[in-house]
Amino acid sequence: MGEDNGIGCYRRFLAGDKEGLEELVALYQRALIAFIDGYVRDKALAEDVEIDVFFELYKRKKPFDERGASFKTYLFTIARNKALNAVKQRSRRRECPLKAAEARGAKEDAESALLGKERAASVHSALEKLPEEYRETLYLK
Repeated sequence: MGEDNGIGCYRRFLAGDKEGLEELVALYQRALIAFIDGYVRDKALAEDVEIDVFFELYKRKKPFDERGASFKTYLFTIARNKALNAVKQRSRRRECPLKAAEARGAKEDAESALLGKERAASVHSALEKLPEEYRETLYLK
């Protein structure tokens, strides 16, 4: 399968041939995963993003304009954008390794749990004293 087979497969898919998409997956899957892994540095996440790329093609079904870049460039641009989004999302999440969580749980005692509950109760009490519009804003935030 050559470079022009990618666009041929995509055209067949747009015309309603589901095998066209399957052939696209077979043609580009391994290369896309390797490309995405260069951004996300996590093989499992790279595989998930690769699935999202093909789902995007499936969902969008946007005709490809051959006057510009190649179909491969188009596909890898989608992959790059999805990979960068995945990196952003991962950086926003606060992950806690299992061993660290277990160690923290073992050290936490009843006194610190009680103090946490009291602090939460005092915050909620203070929020209830605010005017409704401010309270609602803080709850939503």
